[in-house]
Amino acid sequence: MNLIINADDLGWNPNRDLGIFELFEKNAISSASAVVNGVNSVEAISHAKKCKYQIGLHLNLTEGVPLNAKNLS
Repeated sequence: MNLIINADDLGWNPNRDLGIFELFEKNAISSASAVVNGVNSVEAISHAKKCKYQIGLHLNLTEGVPLNAKNLS
């Protein structure tokens, strides 16, 4: 049996991202889920890709700014 430990909300803000990356470096987590409308999502996802960390998608329906222009009106 394998235990998968996933950190949520990668990209939400720089401080949270630093904590998630520290956990990756300590092998304390298996993966992280990126929230693509976070204030630091582009930088966090770029760093995670460079480090070859396992990243999934956080389906965010309620927080932050919508990414769909139709929802802005």
